[in-house]
Amino acid sequence: MPYNHNTIKKLLPKTHKFTSIYENRVFYADMETILINDVHQPIAFGYCNINGTISDVFVVNPKSSQIKEDFLIILSKCLGSLKKDNYIIYFHNLSGFDGFLLLKNLYNLFPADEVTFIEKDNKIYEIRCKNLLLKDSYLLLPKSLKKLSQITNIYYTKSNFKYENISSIWFKKPFLIKVLLKNDILCLLETFTLFARTFSRNFNINIYDFLSLSSLSLNLYLDNFYEKPLIVKNNIYIDRFIRKSYLGGAAELFKPYLKNGYHYDANSLYPSMMVLDMPLSICNFSKDIKRNNILNFFGFLDVTIITPRKISNPF
Repeated sequence: MPYNHNTIKKLLPKTHKFTSIYENRVFYADMETILINDVHQPIAFGYCNINGTISDVFVVNPKSSQIKEDFLIILSKCLGSLKKDNYIIYFHNLSGFDGFLLLKNLYNLFPADEVTFIEKDNKIYEIRCKNLLLKDSYLLLPKSLKKLSQITNIYYTKSNFKYENISSIWFKKPFLIKVLLKNDILCLLETFTLFARTFSRNFNINIYDFLSLSSLSLNLYLDNFYEKPLIVKNNIYIDRFIRKSYLGGAAELFKPYLKNGYHYDANSLYPSMMVLDMPLSICNFSKDIKRNNILNFFGFLDVTIITPRKISNPF
C-alpha cells in the first residue's frame, strides 16, 4: 500500500519479537453445514496447526439417523484433544453465523459456566471454553476467504465450490466435504500466518493479542507514530468505576417563550466540561472521603444525592 513519507516518519526497522512458540499455540478451524428442514445443521469439523503436526477433519456419516448427536461427538473429540494446552483457535466468521451455531453446540457439551463469550452489536468477538480461546479472523481480516487467498496466498486458494449443492455432495461423496473443509482451513492458515508475521516483522505487534482490526490499528498508530504522552491507562476496575459517571444529562421538554428578543441555546455540558482539567495520573481508590476536603477534591466521587421533595427547578 503506498503511503506518504512526509506523514509517516516514525516507521523504522525493529527487532523481530515473533516466536514460533506462540505460533504453535494457534490453530485454524472451520465447519460445514447443510439445511435440514430449513435449519442449519453442522455436518463436518476440522482443525490444523501451523506446521500440520496436529490436524484432522471429521464428517458425519450421511446415513446416520442422529446427525446432531454425531456432530456433538465429533466436536467433543476435537475440542477435548486441544483443551489441555491453552490453544487459540481461529474461525473465519466466528462473529456471525459460525459463532452462534458453535455456541449452541458448546452449551450442549459443557456446563453453562464453562462457556463464556464477548458479544457486541450481535457480533461474537471471542468464546472461551475451559482452556480454549476461540477467535474470529474475519474481525482482523474483513474480507472473504476467497478474496484473501487470491491476494496473499501462494499454496492454497479458496475453491469455486457451489454451496447450494453441498447437501447432495454430502450424501453422494462425503469425502469431497472433507477435502473442501481441509482446503478452507489451509487457506486461512496461510493468509493469517502471513498477516501475523508481516505485522510482527514491521511493527513488533503480536496480532494474536487483538480482537478486531480497529483495536489493532489504534495500537499500531500509538506505538509507532504517536509521540505525545497519553492519558494513563487505568485497570479494568478503575475504568468501570469512572465509566459510571458517563451518563446522559436529565432531559426535560420546555416550550420557550420570549417577547422582543432572540433566544440562543448555548448551554452545552460536554464542551464546557472538556475545557476543564482531567486526572492524568493513576487513580487510587479511597473509601474514607472525610480525609479530603470535598471543596478541593480532584477526581471522581460516587455519591448519593437526595433532593428536597418541594423543589422549584429540576436537579
